[in-house]
Amino acid sequence: DYIWDLANRTNINGHGYGWVIDSHKTTIAHPVQEYIGNNLLLQSNSELQAIAE
Repeated sequence: DYIWDLANRTNINGHGYGWVIDSHKTTIAHPVQEYIGNNLLLQSNSELQAIAE
């Protein structure tokens, strides 16, 4: 819950949210529940793939 709360409260200039992945690039905290426990977010976004590397 702490990590999810931290990701949800994180933003830049009042926009966006945090996103937390583990060492296997599995999403462990994200406001959209369907992304948690998998890497669907990375698979669908090449810019995020580059950031995760």
